Amino acid sequence: MIDLIYTIAKYVVFSLLGMALYMIYTTVIKQYLTRRKYRKYSNVYVSDHYYPIMGNYIERLANIEAGSVYYQHLRDQSNTICKHDIKLEYEGSRPVFKVLSPQAHQEFSELVPHKFDRHPDFHGFGKVSMTAFFQVRTSEDTKNRKATFMKLLSLNSSSRYIPDFIDCMKGITKEWKIGESYKCVKEMNYFTFTVFMHVLFGKDLQHFATHQVDYINGANQIEKLPFRDFFILLTKDLAYGWVHPLTLTLPILNKYNLVNPFKRDMKNIEIMKRTLHEITSKCKDEGSIYYKLTQDKDNKEEDIFEDIIGFMLAGTETTSHAIGSAIYFLKKNPNCLAKLMKEFESNGFKRSGHSEDKYTSDNIHKMDYLSYVVKETLRVDTPAGESLMYSAKVNTSLCGVPIQKGTNL
Repeated sequence: MIDLIYTIAKYVVFSLLGMALYMIYTTVIKQYLTRRKYRKYSNVYVSDHYYPIMGNYIERLANIEAGSVYYQHLRDQSNTICKHDIKLEYEGSRPVFKVLSPQAHQEFSELVPHKFDRHPDFHGFGKVSMTAFFQVRTSEDTKNRKATFMKLLSLNSSSRYIPDFIDCMKGITKEWKIGESYKCVKEMNYFTFTVFMHVLFGKDLQHFATHQVDYINGANQIEKLPFRDFFILLTKDLAYGWVHPLTLTLPILNKYNLVNPFKRDMKNIEIMKRTLHEITSKCKDEGSIYYKLTQDKDNKEEDIFEDIIGFMLAGTETTSHAIGSAIYFLKKNPNCLAKLMKEFESNGFKRSGHSEDKYTSDNIHKMDYLSYVVKETLRVDTPAGESLMYSAKVNTSLCGVPIQKGTNL
């Protein structure tokens, strides 16, 4: 019996030692060697602000603690970074190359999809829609799905929804009271979620935004929340999954949902999908995106569902952030706000009212200053500073820099 206990203890000790050595190798030694290797390339930027395990996430956390935007370090380093083609970062223990220069972008685009292609996200938003067209390898099917989806969301197609956007905004702002303060991003979250429900599934299903669903919170207790609040919280939960300490140290725990909060997130994802299935089963609005997609016999219903979910996750938070930022900067710069309002009025959009025939892509394209405001907002406070992930399918190079198979970009 004693021999058996000794043998088991010995294997446990050796296993723990082996795991510790593996962690030290992947989070310290291997990263040090990789960073040293790529410092030799003059067109690769390797930041000095780096810590084992946390990688370059430490820069983002330092920005937030200082009360700055999470990407403040990119602003501070921009004059140096822009002189390089590629930047090497570590997201936890994972090396990721960021494509920077126009030359690198051009070369990268020419190598997609035969050498670089989409890499699924196992640790964040991607968990919700693993087979969405922007998550899977390129094929004729994914190309067609993307083309069909984006055609329905072009400015020419979506401009007809502008009166409905305004009605949605009126529905949000009519609840506001003079003298009260409101969190702009949260209110814009409500607005964009309502708009997405309307455009994707139809006006008659907008009421699902306030439909009560079960949300499993951090204490593993069930709360009853309006679906829009549930969706916003789940989005934040999944975003945190990218930088959770367990993801950074043992990403396999997140990838396979072995422990909380990842197990809990998956349960909430299932609740979200059941709710959306209920919504799509009742979608009869011929003007909605979902209905139009289902009328194309080449589209599979399960693919449409995954693409819709992915679009909602990718679009609601980023859109609300951009609108909130635009409002903030315009209020901080009243001369710009006055100039913008003057352009609206000169093109027939007046506070006193106007006919809906004004809402055309041609009229919108005439408003140069509006375009400048949107672009400047996205430049100064971008809601999405990077593309989705790609990975190298083979050993290759980019701008003369060797990229190993499986490396993320």
